[in-house]
Amino acid sequence: AARELRLSARLDPAFPQTWYYLRTITRPDDPEGLDFFHKAAVRNKKGNPHIHLNYGLLLLQRGRLETALKEFQTAAGLGAAYAEAHFEVGAVRYDQERYDDAADSLRKALSIDPVYPEAQRLLAMALAAAGKPAEEVETYRKQALDLKPELSETEDVLQILSDREKRQH
Repeated sequence: AARELRLSARLDPAFPQTWYYLRTITRPDDPEGLDFFHKAAVRNKKGNPHIHLNYGLLLLQRGRLETALKEFQTAAGLGAAYAEAHFEVGAVRYDQERYDDAADSLRKALSIDPVYPEAQRLLAMALAAAGKPAEEVETYRKQALDLKPELSETEDVLQILSDREKRQH
């Protein structure tokens, strides 16, 4: 399958699904797969945001946060209306505890796709972590849960983990 998808990617690098499927079957510890994505990203530096987004996601799985962030930023720059790229920039910024920067990127994602529940949920979390007003936090949180109620289960798990961490310190 990987060989066929790589051929498809070479023949039509603009087809986003090819990059998505290729990423899903590429293991983060597969040097050949990562090299293929790296070379495609270099060749398409100014053309295809899908390559950069999917390469960034592979890098993120490898724990290469800064390099992944650069790929997400490239994808966001190439596809100004690419909500997922802005979301991923926001998610990395959130992980880096740069909550205001995360909120800015997540707001960009929501300006492109106003019904993006994961972006709304993460924006609520970033705003809360940045100490923003509770009403604003709750507005985004509620919108996310209205669109995707199963996100409340994720919140429950995060709250449990957070409570355990606080008790350990």
